[in-house]
Amino acid sequence: MNTDDADTSSPMAEPPTWWDEHRVPRHGEPDPAMAASPYAKEVALLEIACQACGREFRVMTSVCLTDDWLKEEIEDGSIHYGDPPHHDGCATGYSMNCYDLRVLGYWRRVDEPAMRPRFVEVPELKRELSNLADRDAEDE
Repeated sequence: MNTDDADTSSPMAEPPTWWDEHRVPRHGEPDPAMAASPYAKEVALLEIACQACGREFRVMTSVCLTDDWLKEEIEDGSIHYGDPPHHDGCATGYSMNCYDLRVLGYWRRVDEPAMRPRFVEVPELKRELSNLADRDAEDE
């Protein structure tokens, strides 16, 4: 089963506003129910930056099988997205790594798997990550 892709199934004149964990460009406001897996139990929206060019992206990541895995990674500062999405104007960026800058949102699934899962936001997990300071230190 795949999640709804109505925002990517027709041509768009606007650039993507966010990417999912498979680096698929998405449009509109991020919704945890639009995570790449319909079985997601935890979903986080991160702000990352390409290590090569510094371009920033909003990206979503999720976990299906274990509870509190993403929550624990956010709390201890170890959450990491990996390679940034493909982007023009940067010859090596999408084959490099990213700076994980901020947690923009975190949601937990509160019901059993269904066609349209229900998520509850946990706003106290929004935060800046240590990579933000690391990136700023490299810019100096």
